[in-house]
Amino acid sequence: MKLLLIDMDNMFWRSFHRMQGMSYLGFKTGGMYGTLRSLIYERREHPDHFMVCVWDSGSEARPLIAQEAIEKGAFEDKYTYKGNRKDDELIQQGREQKKRVTKAVRHLRLCSLKLKGFEADDVIATLVKQNSDGENMIVSNDADFFQLLRKGTVVWNPLTGETMTRKKFKRKYGIPPSRWVHVKALMGDASDNFPGAKGVGETNALKFMAEHKTVKSLLKSIEGKDDKQRSGMERRVVESKGAVRYSLRLSRFITDCPIPNDALICDEPDDTRIRKFLRKYKMGSLRQDIGELL
Repeated sequence: MKLLLIDMDNMFWRSFHRMQGMSYLGFKTGGMYGTLRSLIYERREHPDHFMVCVWDSGSEARPLIAQEAIEKGAFEDKYTYKGNRKDDELIQQGREQKKRVTKAVRHLRLCSLKLKGFEADDVIATLVKQNSDGENMIVSNDADFFQLLRKGTVVWNPLTGETMTRKKFKRKYGIPPSRWVHVKALMGDASDNFPGAKGVGETNALKFMAEHKTVKSLLKSIEGKDDKQRSGMERRVVESKGAVRYSLRLSRFITDCPIPNDALICDEPDDTRIRKFLRKYKMGSLRQDIGELL
């Protein structure tokens, strides 16, 4: 099976921030318009793939992991999972748009999938695992998905038009994709708000993972040296080893989400409702093209 797995939250928020000036009767509509326009574009670019729109429900597990890390002293108190993200009026406007366009997408000839308690990343990772004998194209500019690169699975970045394959990844970063999650554990993630090893950035994390397959083997190697034999960067890793171990748990995708057996069976499209949605928000320029998704 050839799957086109779309990270819908990534697609929506890109559109929302790019098209903030678009509105109708005082209600912002850019995120909704941009999302529908992007779906039409993806259908045109990848007509032979089966499209699956995967939405984020929010992780139940990762906030608990981060809280455990705080309670055990591995993380500082400020490192609650995604606790640094804004929740201002602009973001609240975005959430309202997202709620409305989510309903609109359900009226199209597309599978729309959202699992309570799981992030879209985890659902996509599970679908990739289940379709290991087929082909998977992930649509997102989120580099976290590089950990899923393998034969038959690629990541398409709609911002750059680049398709990242496992061979391209290895040429660019000097390590196999399976080690990417360990790089993220060492360098941390400002977006998801976990620290990694203090003072270790991507360059040094890649150097470590070029020599060691995993965080576990790296720590074993460093701890086997006398302190005088350790480099300054190695000392930082050891001093942050608790944070690194928890960051690894936060970085790694879940690949056994409870996806229903009928998840990839689409409902019949509702031409009347989607066109009513377009009329309501004055998206006349989409009326003809939206037929490609019906």
